Amino acid sequence: GIYLNGAEGCRNSSFDAWVTSQMFGATSAAGSELKRSLWEWRQSQWIRLVMEVMKMPQVFLTRPAYIIVDQFEELMKRYPEQALPWADAVTNYHARNKLARVIFVVNSDAGANSLFNLDWQARRFTKVMLHPVRTLDLPQYSIIDRDIYAKCEQNVGLYHVIVTALQAKELKHEHVHKFAKARLARWELDFLVPFPQYYHSSWLELPLPEAKQRLCRGLEALFEVP
Repeated sequence: GIYLNGAEGCRNSSFDAWVTSQMFGATSAAGSELKRSLWEWRQSQWIRLVMEVMKMPQVFLTRPAYIIVDQFEELMKRYPEQALPWADAVTNYHARNKLARVIFVVNSDAGANSLFNLDWQARRFTKVMLHPVRTLDLPQYSIIDRDIYAKCEQNVGLYHVIVTALQAKELKHEHVHKFAKARLARWELDFLVPFPQYYHSSWLELPLPEAKQRLCRGLEALFEVP
């Protein structure tokens, strides 16, 4: 399989440089390393290719590679004009060419809807949600502090940050709720897209005046200070 980490996009000067560095490639390859790797994997299964020509049952045919794009939302935040077209092209390796199984990892509904809105031609994505363990569902033998875990809104990463700070006496128990709320707000600002990065196909069916009105209402809500 191929693992790509979107969080490392902040280290690169351009989106193309990120793709190249993730594949340990050269800039002169023009970002074609991913496609080359997939075709090399397919050609390495020469016995299964022969069975494919012989029209054998599916179980004997070539196996696709897995492409996991982790922290894809951070790519959308840093390279909004390039990340989604690239995602569309990578998805074709799954939907059209059958070379790979592609998994995009996002942290919010807005990130997921960015991909779903891109997918207007056909249903190519399946949404799988991994929910955190609720406080009430923690086993009785768990050593997790339920009160702190609840204040962290069931965020395991934040829980470990707070527990470490408490043990180092860098944080007091009475400040845990305020600290957790501020840290979650900061993470949302830094790592999540505030709204879908691609328009929904229903916008194409709207008359131009109505589309403008909806856009203005959305901008007004976005700029409103709570």
